[in-house]
Amino acid sequence: MKMFGKNSISKLLYYVTMAVVIGYGVFIGFVAFALITNRFELTDDNRFKIKILFVDSYVMGALDGKTIVVLLLFLAYYLLYFLLLLRILKAFKSDALFTNSIIKRLDWFTYFNLLFPVATFIGVLIMGDGKLNDEVVYGMFHILIAIFSGFISAIFKQGFQLQQENDLTI
Repeated sequence: MKMFGKNSISKLLYYVTMAVVIGYGVFIGFVAFALITNRFELTDDNRFKIKILFVDSYVMGALDGKTIVVLLLFLAYYLLYFLLLLRILKAFKSDALFTNSIIKRLDWFTYFNLLFPVATFIGVLIMGDGKLNDEVVYGMFHILIAIFSGFISAIFKQGFQLQQENDLTI
């Protein structure tokens, strides 16, 4: 099976990612709707508890403005993350790979991955607890993805330049 173009792995990953984006968008809408309309349980220690549909799991957090804003921003960040990934995979499933469009999409994905560690650090400072336990691992993961997508973007830039030079000689 081919990596790029029609009937490729990129096309399959595009549809899988589209399903993730739709499901994640519905989940965010559900959580936001539950928080806005007060459709959640309140525990004894003043925490909200939202039951997730179709599974025996909950979204929980302190019932204060900062926690709710951070939760919704976190969920929105990953929705945008998967939307950017979806746009890259959409370009990968086309026949023309070395275009300015794909280079811009890869650059946006790179910058967006670098945004997470910075935003997490600022969020920890604002929340005031000063603990960076799991956030360091997630931040390093995003930095690693940013490095790889930056490399891929640079490779595509060189491929685009070679394609332009080749088109000029023909």
